[in-house]
Amino acid sequence: MQTMKNTKPWIQLTRNLSLAVAVAVVGIGDLDAKGKRGPHGPKGRGDGPGKSIAGMNPDELGALRDQFAAYQKQTAGGMRYYVDANKNIRFQHKETYESIQRSLADDRITEEEGREFVAELLAIGENAKEMRGGAAALSADQVDTVSGNISDLRGKIKKARKNDVAAEMLTPRLNRMQSRLEELNRLGVDTNKLSAGQSSSLRRKLDSLEGKEKGAKSDGNVSTSELEKLHADVRDVFKYALKSLGS
Repeated sequence: MQTMKNTKPWIQLTRNLSLAVAVAVVGIGDLDAKGKRGPHGPKGRGDGPGKSIAGMNPDELGALRDQFAAYQKQTAGGMRYYVDANKNIRFQHKETYESIQRSLADDRITEEEGREFVAELLAIGENAKEMRGGAAALSADQVDTVSGNISDLRGKIKKARKNDVAAEMLTPRLNRMQSRLEELNRLGVDTNKLSAGQSSSLRRKLDSLEGKEKGAKSDGNVSTSELEKLHADVRDVFKYALKSLGS
């Protein structure tokens, strides 16, 4: 009997603790549901690992998917500019392009900076192609010149990169989709799938999206509701791009 009397306080304490935990869990759920501003994990942000933006599946490119993949190899991969005999410089080109994309995804550089860096990298490639002319490969001196130009660009990228970005500001999936849309715009122009007017219209939509993103990040924090709105906006731009490209 003595033992039974002593266990009652522990039973009551356990019940109280369980109730406290339940209340705390409900409270946390309410904060997420209301889109409380503050550090959000992947579940609260909707932009973390395992999450996707509805309508952003590459399969939606349809017949354009293979052409887009080939275009990426030609431009981002450097195959348009550098022959196999100059594969080292091609690799340098590819690594630089990927560095720009990572910096964009991680919010280390702005979309405007990313566009400028990509444009400069592709221009270096075009110049290298013209430099080679009808020769089988770039000469050693030409390789040094092109490699130096790419190294200079990498220095600019490094200088522009922010050292640190608050977790509340990161929108990697949104940023990656913006990069894909930039590539689709370039593809459309290069292949004449987009008229000058269509490309300009897509450019305006991308600039508008960029402005909304800046607005959402202006206070140093992107709320769940703001991120969801940005995802909806980028879906709309993606659909417009596909329609314009005839996919």
